[in-house]
Amino acid sequence: MKSILLIATLLVVAVAFVNGQACSGTVYFNNTYGIIRDHNGGGNYTRPSNCNWFINSPDDQPNNQITIVFNYLDTYGNAATQQFDFLDVKDGRGINAPDLVWFYGFDQNIPPVLSSGNSMGLIWRTWAFSGNPPTGRGFELQYSSSSCPSQCNWKNNQGYCFNGQCYCSGGWTGPACDVPYCANNCGSSSRGICQNGRCACVPGFYGGDCLAPTCDKQTVFTAHSVKNFSDHHAGLNGKNEYEHAANCSWLIKPTGASRVVLEFSAFDLEQDWDFLDIYDGESMTATFLGRYSGNSLPPKITSSGPALLLHFTTDTGVASTGFTAGYTSLFTDSDGNSGSNTSGYLVVAFLCTLLGTAIGAVGLHFYQKWQLKKDDVRYSTVATNEEDLLGEDI
Repeated sequence: MKSILLIATLLVVAVAFVNGQACSGTVYFNNTYGIIRDHNGGGNYTRPSNCNWFINSPDDQPNNQITIVFNYLDTYGNAATQQFDFLDVKDGRGINAPDLVWFYGFDQNIPPVLSSGNSMGLIWRTWAFSGNPPTGRGFELQYSSSSCPSQCNWKNNQGYCFNGQCYCSGGWTGPACDVPYCANNCGSSSRGICQNGRCACVPGFYGGDCLAPTCDKQTVFTAHSVKNFSDHHAGLNGKNEYEHAANCSWLIKPTGASRVVLEFSAFDLEQDWDFLDIYDGESMTATFLGRYSGNSLPPKITSSGPALLLHFTTDTGVASTGFTAGYTSLFTDSDGNSGSNTSGYLVVAFLCTLLGTAIGAVGLHFYQKWQLKKDDVRYSTVATNEEDLLGEDI
């Protein structure tokens, strides 16, 4: 039976290519594993191309999930002219299924893409652009249709299922990628430390091992101030752009603060497609302060209360360089006076000064007493308390 399925699959794949080279038409797969590429043989792809691959779980097994892992991706794309040769990944079997993500350009660090159900579609389009811009190698990927325990907690970015086995993200282990541990030294002390058997990341670093290049589903800040945090770390994934289909939030809730001041130092999101929404509170039911897109810096934002929420979403296509922001805290004393997060240091400095003054005064008092005793003088021109005024001996 397996031999028949293999032969049938090879026959179907052969139909998908014209003369063994460029793909053509639509191909359906119903096996548990395979390899898909845009063209056979070496060299670059040709234009135009219009090809579809639809992957469905064998026997429509409802608990299976489709996972694709890229071997390479190299296509033409020009964001300035909005010209792209692209691969569109669909969350279902059909042209009209929802988009999961679409890719263009040269990318060697594409994370696995997983369907929400038991089918997935791949839509490959190349165009006869004017000027005949260069092409690339195209793409090659592996796909799997299988099921794993808790699907490896993929919705929390803890791992992914491929061929029935969980492949865990950094900082997670166990058969379902649900056991945290201190992996990779938590990225070194500059990124995180090991606490209670799991990594505690420095604010602004992500993932179970503090080495993930992209933002977590939710990050909570409780420090009084964070100078810089970004939506992603370009140095950790080899590219400057943020990930497609991102959905991340940052809850800024400094301990003891009465208000939060947020300020941006860099901002570049795909205009009208990728967004940063800001809320005046701890959830998206709080007052909506604004939606920001494009490459203009948002204004400085001050919350009305002790928290701000940032929610970052990106579409399935073009990506930009993202944003960098920082925040400080404002505190209110018992008299209702406000100050920045440096007020604590000012209070400490004031108390130290006051303590030093008191110590000096006590020292002066006893020195004067000693001097009065020595000279047998009954009073001093500098009185430090009532007893001195009465001329009492020490």
